[in-house]
Amino acid sequence: MSAAAAMAAILAALPLPAPPPAPVHAEAKEWAVEASPHGAGAAAIELHLTARAGYHVNLDYPAAFVPSAEGTVRFESARVPLKPSSTAPCQGKAGEVCSASFVLPYSPPAAGPVRVAGTFAFSVCTAERCLIEKVPVSVSAVPAPGRG
Repeated sequence: MSAAAAMAAILAALPLPAPPPAPVHAEAKEWAVEASPHGAGAAAIELHLTARAGYHVNLDYPAAFVPSAEGTVRFESARVPLKPSSTAPCQGKAGEVCSASFVLPYSPPAAGPVRVAGTFAFSVCTAERCLIEKVPVSVSAVPAPGRG
């Protein structure tokens, strides 16, 4: 067996790294939420909210994450206030925000895969009305050792 063939056999026998977890997606006519691990190995998830159908993100509403017992990570409180880490304006509507991202850090109990589970509370509005939404979220992640 040639050196190249031997190397190919060794590489073929090595386990492949697990693919990153797929983002969790929830939506309604007025909004869409995507939740995914934040950054490579970070002990955090990102919640991305997009307002649709003439609605905008209500930044005056106190967005929050309420952890549930199904999660395997720890938070500092039973209700975690969220501030947007980034926003994007609505096209053609000065002063209105149509998307916002929120980073939710957590404390993993130990090395290895974790599950962040709970409810994301937010609000989207039009000039006539506001909706207050509470969306269940469950995201799997693998933080790097020593993170959190």
